[in-house]
Amino acid sequence: MKQKFQRIRQVATITVAFTMLLIGCKTEVVRKADWEANFNDLYFADAKHGWIVGEKGLIVHTKDGGKTWKRQEI
Repeated sequence: MKQKFQRIRQVATITVAFTMLLIGCKTEVVRKADWEANFNDLYFADAKHGWIVGEKGLIVHTKDGGKTWKRQEI
């Protein structure tokens, strides 16, 4: 009988810990790009500034390490 209560306590502890982990997780929203193309190359000059080139003259660049990308005119 004592082992049964210990097992219930263990399961309850694990359940509470798992629930706390799930509550602490945040959901990340991913946004679809304003363009659709196959990318051919990627280059970063430093940790913040980078460029991607793709089909049909597409060039996009970032100034914040890839958090945001903007289309660059040729």
